[in-house]
Amino acid sequence: MDQSNVLKAAQFIEDNLDQTLDLELIARKSGVSPYHFHRLFQGHTGDNPMEYVRKRRLTVAAERLLSEKTRILDIAIGAGFESQESFSRAFKKNFNATPGQFRKNGHKKHMRSRYPIDEEILKHLRELEIWIPVEPK
Repeated sequence: MDQSNVLKAAQFIEDNLDQTLDLELIARKSGVSPYHFHRLFQGHTGDNPMEYVRKRRLTVAAERLLSEKTRILDIAIGAGFESQESFSRAFKKNFNATPGQFRKNGHKKHMRSRYPIDEEILKHLRELEIWIPVEPK
């Protein structure tokens, strides 16, 4: 799996953030086994695939909190969480604020989030030495 496979997987994730995603489905779309996909995606991005999906969903939810008047529960469900409580816990862990506090304060500067992966991001991660080349056995 090379950089193009990672970009292909990231694009598939972006196109399907509102769908049920699991490691096997994403790996299948990348053309490698789930085991190798997990290791190599993490080696290229610093996140395992499902962490990446979760962070992307939380980022989209944060953007919605700042730009829409949609109920927090509806945003939570749209982000793939089964309850507002589980969404709030994950959101607070990621952004250091509850969704309500985040919306009220409206400070994008506090958004610690995950943006979509593209060639520039992968290049930047390599420069930061996050990228660890991993060859399948």
